[in-house]
Order: sequence, then structure tokens, then C-alpha cells
Amino acid sequence: MSSTLPKYDVFLSFRGRDTRRNFISFLYKELKRKNIRTFKDDKELTSGRRISPELVNAIEDSKFAIVVVSINYAASTWCLDELVKIMDFENRGSLTVMPIFYGVDPCHVRRQIGEVAEQFQKHEAREDREKVLSWRQALTNLASISGDCSCKWEEDSKLVDDITERISKELIGTTTARSNGSNLEGIDAHMKALYRLLDLNSNKTDRHMSHLHDEFLVRIQGECLSLKNQKVLLVADDVNNLEQLDALAEDFNSFGPGSLVIITTQDKQLLISSGIKLVYEVELLRFRKVRELFRQLAFKDKDMSAAFESVLSRASNVVLEWLGCLRGRSS
Repeated sequence: MSSTLPKYDVFLSFRGRDTRRNFISFLYKELKRKNIRTFKDDKELTSGRRISPELVNAIEDSKFAIVVVSINYAASTWCLDELVKIMDFENRGSLTVMPIFYGVDPCHVRRQIGEVAEQFQKHEAREDREKVLSWRQALTNLASISGDCSCKWEEDSKLVDDITERISKELIGTTTARSNGSNLEGIDAHMKALYRLLDLNSNKTDRHMSHLHDEFLVRIQGECLSLKNQKVLLVADDVNNLEQLDALAEDFNSFGPGSLVIITTQDKQLLISSGIKLVYEVELLRFRKVRELFRQLAFKDKDMSAAFESVLSRASNVVLEWLGCLRGRSS
């Protein structure tokens, strides 16, 4: 049997006693009907128990998290712990969060007043101060995301239809992107992080770039073009020495507002030496993500045979043991 962890389209976060038998039941049924792979945890741990690694993996492996904030959601330490994990992945750019405010005022959640305030007073009397602060921050961040409020819908069924339809359209777009190679395993998190870093909606001219050379504003089809005061996108790929940077340009400030220069290199020190401060460093994929990327490229998303999966797992164990030995020797 394959040991591959399941992948989900949607992770449902909710307070069972409030919504499991009504709204969540309808929503889950409709998501399943549309063949949207959905993780719904039917067990709420008792206070003091930690969220399992399997549940964290389910959150990480999902594309969307639908967080249904009901009247008693903030009273549950389990829900709040889960929310902290969800917002952590959202902050990394690897998860899209859709808040649903079911029978509660989003303003009360964001400002943590009314019943939410009373619930947190009880938490503060029993829980660690830092933990309560992390819960407050997660709840505030969630309520800052545009979401749906049940009070604005005549019927729950219409709200459910709207949610599932939006997710279906998003997934269709994702599938289309995958077909042209723009949705490789792990790429979404990097792209979302880059969008935030680049601040594409900004008109600021200072992008921490310097030394752009006028002679680079050159010739296209034999004609010399002046890009002074124009909005410019300049991409320099695989730069490996200072001379290449110097050749790019001398005065980036001559470009118009909103201009952007993107440089890719394997030498971080090269960027530092050139005075470039806005740097995005691509982290190595964890083994589980590497395996999924390998599957995606080599097997076109088809299941690997059990034999090959077993060999791959044994190989990973050997590597981990080898790294452990090296770490032991270094210490």
C-alpha cells in the first residue's frame, strides 16, 4: 500500500457543537458532491491535548481552509490552536483562508468584544499568557480577511452554493495552470511570498536597486529606445558576477514609478555586495514535498507503484540516518 499522504482541496475548521449537524453537514455534503477533496475532523480534543502531526499535515496539504466562526468557536482552545496553525500557513502564502462568520458579528470577532471578550477572559484565567496572545492575534488576522457573514444570506443553502462554486472555479483555474507547468509542487507558496515582497501595487521608485546603465535601455529591432520615466520590468536571470550587474544599468531611478528589476542568482553574497537589500531566498523543499514534485514530473501525477514508493521511502531513511551520523560527529 502506498504511504503517500493524502492531498486535500479544502480543510474545514469549525466548532462541532455549533455547526456539525447543520451548516457543516450541508457544506461538507456539497463539497463532496462536487468532488472537492475535503478534510473534516470529527473529533475535538479535550483541553490540554495537542494537535496531532497528522492534522497539521492535513492543513498544510490543503489548498483552502474554510474557517467557520460560530458563537462558541473562540471558546474552544482546540479550535484556537487549529486556527493558529491555519494562519501560520496562510502567512507563509501556502494556504488560502476563507472565513465564514456564522451567527456572529465579524466586528465582534475582529475587535474581540461581546461574547468573544468573555470567552477570552476565561482563557486568560486558565491558560499561558503567550498562548492566549497567539490565539488573539490569529483571530484578529482571520477577521481581517474578507469573508462571508451568514446574516447576509436568506438561506444557508445559498451560502453553501456560493462557497462551493467559488472554490470549484478556483480549482479549475489551478488545474489549468498545472497543465502548463505553472503549478509545480511548492511553487504557490513561493509566488505568494514574492507577490507580497514585490508589492506590485506600489508606485514607489525605490526598490533597493542601483547602478542601472543607460546603455542597457537599448535596441529592439535596431531602434534605440529611451525608457526614461517609463514603467519598466527588467528581469536578469542567472547572474553570477558583479560585471553582469554593472552592465545592467547605472541609474535605476531614471525609470518611471512602479518600475521593477528582478535578478536571479545562486550567489546571495553577490546581491549583498551590490547593495541590494530586498532579497527573497528560496528554501529547500522538505522531503515530502520533494517526493510529490518527483511524482508530478516523473509520473504526471499518477500513482507510483507500491514497490517504487517503498524504495523511495527506504532511500529517504538512509539519507536521514546518514545526516544524523554527520550531526553526531560534528557535535
